[in-house]
Amino acid sequence: MNEIGQEIVRVSPDPTEKYVFKVIEDKDINAFALPGGFVYIYTGLLNAVESDDELAGVIAHEISHAALHHGLKLTKRQKPWDIAQMAVVLAGALANKDTSSGAYALSVLNTAKLNGYTVELEKEADAAGLKMITQSKYNPVGMLTFMERLDRSESRTGASVVELGIFRTHPYTPDRARALRAGLNNANIEINRRLTTRSIQAIAESVKIRDVEAAVVKIDGGVFVTLAPSEGTPALERARSVAEAVNRSLLANLRFQEVTASAAAPVIQGRGITLAELTDADAALVNKTPADAARSAASQLKDTLWREYLRTHS
Repeated sequence: MNEIGQEIVRVSPDPTEKYVFKVIEDKDINAFALPGGFVYIYTGLLNAVESDDELAGVIAHEISHAALHHGLKLTKRQKPWDIAQMAVVLAGALANKDTSSGAYALSVLNTAKLNGYTVELEKEADAAGLKMITQSKYNPVGMLTFMERLDRSESRTGASVVELGIFRTHPYTPDRARALRAGLNNANIEINRRLTTRSIQAIAESVKIRDVEAAVVKIDGGVFVTLAPSEGTPALERARSVAEAVNRSLLANLRFQEVTASAAAPVIQGRGITLAELTDADAALVNKTPADAARSAASQLKDTLWREYLRTHS
């Protein structure tokens, strides 16, 4: 974590500033920065990130809070409200003949003002953090993928469903994710989520089918193709070659609509690049014609990529 943090410090507004990165044993997904260059990351957050790029995005956000002196701004923000706060306390006490009610009104007013300002600062830290990480060796898309995953988690638990208005302490996660996407697009950075998350990948496995030493290529738990030995090449070796081709295409941001089955030959392609070419023996293992086996494999891959798309965009 310290190595990642120091890389972000290197591209921060003041790279000579000293920062110390510490871990707090807590299951909450949280992080914060304190004056003096102390950045604290909860173990819950460390377990939630899926790559160094995502962690770098979190650290860039927290360093932005420190570099932009947000703590000082919040402190200064309170002072103009001292007189108004006293008036609220007095009015509450007179109306209710109970100083605790007045104190509650003071708390409400203070929370409203400070949290409203915190929304502004969080957005500012997101923008500054994105700019910093773009200049670092880490992929800025990690900042987006982590925010999107928080958004999906909050949507499932209902954490962001209730309208909290000026009392919420952070901008809605969807708003922040949209702003990050816009920032990446404005910087002409391709949003390839597979580079910064534990994304789907193809793996080769040996199987035995009707006494044939065959192999399968699996993607996201489903079988993409089933292969037999061919012209002296073991099935597993063929499967590994197919898996490598698929994984290269996945890392190049292959999309479901770019997967096709050739009409002229039993070939599955992704963005015009051959991913797998099936033989008669391959097709026989799944009781299909070569053309049908290729179409079925292409359909399987399309479905897998479509499910991935839904997971990352809903």
